[in-house]
Amino acid sequence: MINKITSIFILILSFFLFNLKVFSQENYEIYHNISSDNFFKNNNKIYEKIDVNKIDIDLLNANIFHLTNIQRQNNNLSDFTFSNSLYLSSSVHSNQMIANNFFDHINKKNNKFKLLRNRILLYDNSFRAIAENIVENNLLDYKTDKLIYYT
Repeated sequence: MINKITSIFILILSFFLFNLKVFSQENYEIYHNISSDNFFKNNNKIYEKIDVNKIDIDLLNANIFHLTNIQRQNNNLSDFTFSNSLYLSSSVHSNQMIANNFFDHINKKNNKFKLLRNRILLYDNSFRAIAENIVENNLLDYKTDKLIYYT
């Protein structure tokens, strides 16, 4: 099992890397249709070096999801259930922020995706409550591909 420090590090790195590439991969459902324990036991790809020019965004997102569930299990909380509609909604917003060069909860460049509820309702209208967190951090120096931490 992955130790807590490694889990936190991967979680932070995964949040950062989530915003690096336009949503184009289709493996996300495969990564989420197994238990969190089996995801780490049966997936050697997660231990490979990350090529910053060819990031498997779906794999990194699955890391966030499964590491979160493992931490929830460690605290006697129930696992999160993967939601395809929320995944697609958040991907749309990340891609909009990249394409339109902004970082905000509100998309002022495209009214169709302006608010969180607009983005979620594109895929599902059954939610009673919604919230959103976005993260921006510079943990990687693109010139040297070295992990760094700016305070």
